[in-house]
Amino acid sequence: MHKYDLVGLIPKDKGSGGGAWLGTYRLFSGLNKILGKDKVKLYVAIKNLNKNFINTIYPFGLSKFFYLKMALISKIINILILKNKSKTHFSFNLIPTLLDLKLYLSSKKGHNIYLHWLGNNFASIWLIYVITMRKNILIKFADYWWLTGGCHYPKNCNAFERNKCIDCPAVKKNFRWIPKILFKIKMSILNKKNVNIISPSKHLFNTAKKLTSNKKIFYISNGMEIADYVQRDYRKVSIGVISQGFDDPRKNLSQVKNIIDLLLKESDLTINLCGNSTKMILPFNYMNLNLNINNFGFLKEEHEIRDFYHKSNYILFLSKQDNSPNQIMEAMSNGSIVIAFDNYFTRENIIDKHNGFLLPDNLSNYELFLKILEIFKYPHSMKISMNAYEYSKSQFSQEKMAYEYCKLLK
Repeated sequence: MHKYDLVGLIPKDKGSGGGAWLGTYRLFSGLNKILGKDKVKLYVAIKNLNKNFINTIYPFGLSKFFYLKMALISKIINILILKNKSKTHFSFNLIPTLLDLKLYLSSKKGHNIYLHWLGNNFASIWLIYVITMRKNILIKFADYWWLTGGCHYPKNCNAFERNKCIDCPAVKKNFRWIPKILFKIKMSILNKKNVNIISPSKHLFNTAKKLTSNKKIFYISNGMEIADYVQRDYRKVSIGVISQGFDDPRKNLSQVKNIIDLLLKESDLTINLCGNSTKMILPFNYMNLNLNINNFGFLKEEHEIRDFYHKSNYILFLSKQDNSPNQIMEAMSNGSIVIAFDNYFTRENIIDKHNGFLLPDNLSNYELFLKILEIFKYPHSMKISMNAYEYSKSQFSQEKMAYEYCKLLK
């Protein structure tokens, strides 16, 4: 049996639903260039890209069918167990999945194993425990899931730091033994000597150091291929919004929509939208209203993504909670100026009035709108755009990311 230097397991290689897919694809694409042919293999349930280093877990579309079935079961479990039935960012992964057996066999093909986003019952916690018993394991944090009893983003809750999810407030009392057990299993996995923990964000890196006894915890920023800088005309005002996953409360749909409605009244402003949720923002019958708004839809190719950013001098990013957002990295690497709330994950890369703009997150919609108009009049926009691009070249290079991961392989 051919052995790969690195085998990765993840639901998708690319597509709607999250930055984890795109980040993993960019990593394996970079490693494939550095290590050479037949050195890395990425096994996915849903394959969207025609790349020789990507295989489906099962043939003939079975992987996709099995994964979607397990995702549905995960949603049903959440409805039964969680207090708030609309809460979606929980993955308990207790039930053995339809993908477990083949995932185990696929993991046997690698000298090193890469695990990233495993939610929605993609892989059971029991399989993960078995896979991580041997070999060199690379676990990349997509969010807080590895550090909690099931929650991907613990909103206003630090129980995982305080009492190890023993009494999870999001779960019904009769089921609180589940996150308690899961938390213990995850900690036992993360503390194994053969496990390397990788965080793309500094705040998650620091949290992992507090909660685990593992000494092999690394901060490695996400990376992407960065093209040459494209000159812009900042006398023309254009702002882009990546409307991706706006069914997630963290993305702050209501406020984004209100700000867009206010900006549409500015006749000298062009608004660009892209993503799988543009319909949630676009005004009804917008094509017949003679508005300066462009709907790029869901963008699949890297050149399409770059074109969107090049046509958007500013990017509006109003998420309330995140890990290491691809949107910020992509915008800066294409010279777009990010306008974001000032919080722990945005200030990791954005320096206010140097390579982007950070705004207080307690402003009213109208106050926020006025602040954005002030930014449009800022006299040093071209310099900020160049600063963002130069910063991204030093921090977000796909090649740099891939080389950092190579150091962890055995």
